[in-house]
Amino acid sequence: MSNVTSRNNILHVYKPWHASINDNKEDPAGDYDYDMYNGRIDAAPGAEPHGIKGTPIYAVKNGTNEFCLSPGSPGHGQGQMLPGFNDDYSGNGPDVGAHETGTPPFQFGVDAYRSKVAESTGPRTAGPTSGRKPTVDPGSPPTPPNDKQATRKSRRTWTDATGKYAVEAEFGGFANGVLRLRKLDGTEIRIPVGRLSETDKEWLRNRRR
Repeated sequence: MSNVTSRNNILHVYKPWHASINDNKEDPAGDYDYDMYNGRIDAAPGAEPHGIKGTPIYAVKNGTNEFCLSPGSPGHGQGQMLPGFNDDYSGNGPDVGAHETGTPPFQFGVDAYRSKVAESTGPRTAGPTSGRKPTVDPGSPPTPPNDKQATRKSRRTWTDATGKYAVEAEFGGFANGVLRLRKLDGTEIRIPVGRLSETDKEWLRNRRR
């Protein structure tokens, strides 16, 4: 191991005499802190000054390959706040581990936070329609605005906390610290609120009032 920075990780090993951190060359560039571990720390003196020694207790509702901590577990609410990554935590502090208890796991890769959303094509009529135009009753009431017209008011440009990335999209909902947006092509994306700009966070706060 060399030039490693570690924060808020659960370093859970099978046996407590095994190494949770195996930096036996004591790399001076190694920076380890705020991790939870139940094994040995083989690293330069001073590693993990705020580390949490203990065995994690995982939430019973975790899915496959999910390792949220259970409330009351060592490390729950004891992590270090990292701006733009876990600053949307609830409670006294962020949890140690990949994501907060009760929130969906982070997604990574080129398809992260992307899923196709079926767009409404309006009511369909039964029977053959080839070459015929629909008839309209002159006395019928005007058609009410569809969902796209209703949600266009929430279409805006969203920007991340760094100011480097922006996307024009409609507000699709907010739950468990994750914002859902619908891009103009119908693609749905999900973004942790902690990664949004302060302007976008303020927009969300005002909407929830």
